[in-house]
Amino acid sequence: MKKRGQVMGTPFIMIFALVVGALVLVGGLYYVYRLTTFAGEISIAKEINDFKTTVKAYYYLEEGNSKTVKISLPSQAKNICFHDSSKDWKPVTTGIHLKDYPIDFETKESFYQNYLSSFKTKNMFAMPTKEFKESAFEIPYLTPKTYNPLCVRNNQNIKLISMGDHVEVTYAS
Repeated sequence: MKKRGQVMGTPFIMIFALVVGALVLVGGLYYVYRLTTFAGEISIAKEINDFKTTVKAYYYLEEGNSKTVKISLPSQAKNICFHDSSKDWKPVTTGIHLKDYPIDFETKESFYQNYLSSFKTKNMFAMPTKEFKESAFEIPYLTPKTYNPLCVRNNQNIKLISMGDHVEVTYAS
């Protein structure tokens, strides 16, 4: 004699196993995503720390010493901007370096001016700012040379120049 209860319960066991498997898969993907995000944040912290060390080294060198460096943040950072809130707002308005500014910089200039100026001690920003938990950084002794803010594309060379009492950042030639 065949037992009907065992045959009827088999589909429910299969469905339950599929649901549990799907939950394990979704949970695993979520943790992989979190781990990737965390790795990006660590990459930023390491790059900023290395850059701070380089700027500090040039601060202690004789006036006029310069070096070309490349800042490589994760690919979510399209631009890197340097700003000195104690100086007047003087962005690039024409010329070759205009393309290095965030895409909507011209249309939202007042937003960027207020945003960047709201940080009194932060002078380096990864743009777009919403891509990172921390997108504003303090780099001691560093000020932009010609433009304020001075923006470059991620992975683009910049030039550091020792001025004795501070280090200036400008476009690499």
